[in-house]
Amino acid sequence: MDLRTENKYMMFLIKVMFDKLLDYRRQIDELKAKVKIANDSKPDWITVKGNHIPVGEGENKQDVAKEFVESKESKQSNLDDLGPEYTKIKGQDAIRFLLKQGKGWVRDAFTRDDIGGISLIWGNDGMGLRHIIKRRTEQDIDTNEFLRDLSEVIEKGGNIRKNEKGRFEIRYNGKVAVIEPEITNGKLTFLLTAFKGREP
Repeated sequence: MDLRTENKYMMFLIKVMFDKLLDYRRQIDELKAKVKIANDSKPDWITVKGNHIPVGEGENKQDVAKEFVESKESKQSNLDDLGPEYTKIKGQDAIRFLLKQGKGWVRDAFTRDDIGGISLIWGNDGMGLRHIIKRRTEQDIDTNEFLRDLSEVIEKGGNIRKNEKGRFEIRYNGKVAVIEPEITNGKLTFLLTAFKGREP
């Protein structure tokens, strides 16, 4: 990697980390506001999977519990919770491998010059390969056919665009790969969380 490319890469990583920190700050501010509201309105409390959650005035306890569980499941991105880690499997081979395993994740399954390694996770119904399969099956799309060019989309896709959720979208040949930056143990990691046909 020449000095100019290395500088562009470092600037990109700094921007991603700064954006992620701003996102964390926003989440903290939202939590503080919820705590203030909770303290002001003396809410009821429910316990869901060992977590105490305030239920505001006029809120349905079952809806709050369901929202909490769905949110927790869809945001499960701690690498320790992803199951066994596999390495040295790349591209379409990594996809086929995880399809057979039905669990775990492949570190750096894909590589791009601008952001480096992108890990492929089996995930759950809210993210990862399992999520992709579930969504395409619901749309009555042949998932094997759909996943055939996932590696090509990630590795050859044009400019990366940041979406409203803070994830990066890589577009190529009418398909979009969604990559989530994750900071774990002070290291930036990119996880593939979704893959879809381009919406009109």
